[in-house]
Amino acid sequence: MNFSDLFSDKRLRGRRRFRKGERLLDPDSEHYAIILLESGTVEVSRYDISGARLLQNFMSAPQCFGLIESFAEAPLLSGIRALSDGTFYALSPDDALFEDKAFLTLMLTYVSSLYEEDIRRSVFEKRMSGRERVLFTIFRMTRPPFPYTLPLKREDLADLLGIARRSLYRYLSELEEEGFLARKGGKIVISEAAYDAMGDVFGAL
Repeated sequence: MNFSDLFSDKRLRGRRRFRKGERLLDPDSEHYAIILLESGTVEVSRYDISGARLLQNFMSAPQCFGLIESFAEAPLLSGIRALSDGTFYALSPDDALFEDKAFLTLMLTYVSSLYEEDIRRSVFEKRMSGRERVLFTIFRMTRPPFPYTLPLKREDLADLLGIARRSLYRYLSELEEEGFLARKGGKIVISEAAYDAMGDVFGAL
């Protein structure tokens, strides 16, 4: 059983639909803490003491958020907002599902694999130039069907990568000239051919 098969488990109840822009979880929320993302893309962000939003990451389904924090009874410092339409399940550590050792083992194994993937990616990205990091992030975010419109604004992409907006705009212009993307109405659009070209650059990563 892999993580995607989890969503066919009849014991998993409470499937919810969400719309782009909807908040699925607020920081310090006590309503529920474990999110199983079945479809769609979301952003993970927090807020500083001045109330400014700090974009930390994005997640595309299938994904899990909040599992370790919930069982460790650690506060959730980040919130989740939808970048596209999708579906998810909201769980609590007290749900009967977590009494099933096979289910819990699957969840923990999957989350561990995510951490390992993040570490490998971090090491890989440290060797990249700013332009390569932009292309790699766009490649990671892109999902069929095509053409795919990146759900992040350009300003958010710059904040996520920690690069100056002027530098980002220059990188995007260069990547557009090379055929990796198109820009329409301020949005970044990826064709299937462009995605395949990115795959040739980054391989299995």
